[in-house]
Order: sequence, then structure tokens, then C-alpha cells
Amino acid sequence: MQLRAGWTHRGGTWGVPGGAVRAGESPAEAALRECEEETGLPARVLRLGAEHIQAHPDWSYTTFTAQAPSDEAWDELVPLDRESLEIRWVRLSAPSTPSGLSGLSARRNGTTTWERPAPGTDDVYGEAPLLPAFEAVWEELATLLPAPSAEIGRSPARDRSGSHDIGGRDGRD
Repeated sequence: MQLRAGWTHRGGTWGVPGGAVRAGESPAEAALRECEEETGLPARVLRLGAEHIQAHPDWSYTTFTAQAPSDEAWDELVPLDRESLEIRWVRLSAPSTPSGLSGLSARRNGTTTWERPAPGTDDVYGEAPLLPAFEAVWEELATLLPAPSAEIGRSPARDRSGSHDIGGRDGRD
């Protein structure tokens, strides 16, 4: 996840890497380019999966799931541009009590889906909230990810072969 710099739209919140689509570029191409520019993850190794479009009257935001192969070189990501204060892998968790969740996050085809991402706190940035637009569609995004198994939800190891969101935005930055 990306902690947005204070000068950006909704700075000081956690979201996913992304940005404006350039002329002649598709949202998928923009998502891959922005992810590489902001995180250093090479676009050539990412496999795009399902997409979610959040449409507004004068712009839209397309979020993609993607798979990245496991590689120690990407364990510690650092911001590569001034739009990000921090880039961090965030482990998604399976809900411990599915009945305590609401809406789409509680069930998908009878299978538990993921809880909202929690980037955590630290001494430098404290506890920053999720980007409101990302938070607003999380339940829809969670349904695009493979359903968690009991083993995935409890495993201490991070598995980057699973799906992660990256974004590309049409319209405004």
C-alpha cells in the first residue's frame, strides 16, 4: 500500500499505487506503469487480473488485481517518487468471525472474503486512515480477490503470489 504525501489529494491516507492515464494509454497500461514508477515492481513481471471501475460523472478510477512472483528483492519497497511517504506490503486477513462482518465482505458465494487492509502504525506516521475512495469500495474489491482459506488467513509469512490491488485512474490525478 502507499501512504500518500501530504500535498497530494487526500494526503496522509493509505491507498494503492496509481495515477492518471496518459493520452493513448489504457487503464491497465497506466496501472502497470504507475505501479512500477511508485514501487519499483517491474511491470513486466506483474500479471493483471480482475478489474473494478469506480465511475463518477467526470472521471473514473479503475483498480486491478495483480499477481507478482515472490522475490526477496521486493520484500522492502521504498517510495520512488515524491507522491508517496511510504510503500508497504500489507497482509490481508481472513475474518476471524464472519458473522461480525457486513455486506459483501462477510460472504462471497458462501466463502469468507478479506477484512479491510490495516497498514498499522509506526513512530513516524502514526496511524493513518485508508484513502476514503478506496475504503468506500473495499467490499467490492475484496470480492475480486481469491477467497482466503483458513491457512492463508493465519499464516505469518507474506505470499506475494496472491492478488494485490494496483490502480490506474482516468481523468484527474
